[in-house]
Amino acid sequence: MDEHAFKELKKRVKEHLNKNQPVLDKETLMNQSIEQAKKKYRKKMRDSERD
Repeated sequence: MDEHAFKELKKRVKEHLNKNQPVLDKETLMNQSIEQAKKKYRKKMRDSERD
């Protein structure tokens, strides 16, 4: 496969991924990290209750 064909393929793969994956905006990322932090905190609290 030559250089040009490879670049085309890469471009198409990238477009495909962008189309199928919802673009995560800043807010979504923030919410996700907050959710993860909550889960971690709850797990920590549960674990400390067992002691």
